[in-house]
Amino acid sequence: MNCTSCGEAINPARLKALPDTKVCVTCSTEEAKGAIDIIYHKTGNTIQIVDKEVADSVNKAARRTGFGSLRAMRGGSGGGTTKVSLGGRVDNLRMPTQEDFERVGREMMGLIDWKDRNGIIKFLDEKMNSRAITGTQYRKLVDILGQFKPIEKVTYSPENSTLDVSDEIEWSFRNWKNSKAYK
Repeated sequence: MNCTSCGEAINPARLKALPDTKVCVTCSTEEAKGAIDIIYHKTGNTIQIVDKEVADSVNKAARRTGFGSLRAMRGGSGGGTTKVSLGGRVDNLRMPTQEDFERVGREMMGLIDWKDRNGIIKFLDEKMNSRAITGTQYRKLVDILGQFKPIEKVTYSPENSTLDVSDEIEWSFRNWKNSKAYK
C-alpha cells in the first residue's frame, strides 16, 4: 500500500502494527513518543510515556556512571546494564571439583613427612588463592592436617616461672581485696 500524502510505499511493519493507516512514518502528524523506566522490579518494570526528546535525554543520563539517583536506572529501556571492570580482562573462573580436592589432598599428604605445619598451610593457601580448591575444601584439608600435625599447645605453669617476687608484693597481691585502701 502507498502513502496517500507522498505516494511512497508504507513499511510492512507499520501496516502490521497499524492496519488502518494511510500515511507513512515521515508524513505522519503523530508526535514520536518514548519511555522512561520509573520503577525496577524483578518481575517487571513500570514505565512513563513521554516525548521522544525527553525520553532520549533521561535514558542517556541514566547510562552515565556517577549520576546520583539515576544510577539505579540501569535496567529495562532506561539504559543497558553494564559490568564494572576493575581493569584488565576478566575471565570466567572455573569452579574446583572433587577431583581437584583429592589431587591437592594427595599432594598435601606427600608433604606431611617433609614440611612442618606452617609450610603445609602456606601450600594450601597458595592452592586456594590460585582457585585450585575452594574455601570449603581448604578448611576440610586443614582439618585433615590437624589429625596428622596438630597445633602444639603452649601451657604456662607457675612452678616453672623464673620470676622472683618479693614476699611483700606477693602478700599484697593475694590480700588486695581485704585492703583498707581498696575499700
